[in-house]
Amino acid sequence: MQETLGVERYARIAGAVVREALEIAEANGITVEAFDFFDPANYKPQTPQDTQKLIDNINHAVWLLKKDQKPAAHQFRKKGSGIWWDIVYRNRPSEVRSSNGKLIDYGARWERIPA
Repeated sequence: MQETLGVERYARIAGAVVREALEIAEANGITVEAFDFFDPANYKPQTPQDTQKLIDNINHAVWLLKKDQKPAAHQFRKKGSGIWWDIVYRNRPSEVRSSNGKLIDYGARWERIPA
């Protein structure tokens, strides 16, 4: 998390992806509730200050997720595991369709809704 969302450029891209997902949900009448450190309202920035608030929120979320991690104490023993390994070496299909499929279906429906 820190290596990706901890970089402001990537955090901004992640924010844009979340914003698009929230727009799709809203267009389909789905209300996304705020919880813990996530507030959907933060993903509709109107000013540079709003954008900075979103970046600060993402940075806080990253801090919360990593604050109890102790990388120096962790010894990675297992090799050849993970999504990339499964797709490339085990020829398994990506789980993206099953995990994001509903969002894609809602997005496709949203594109057909007349403005």
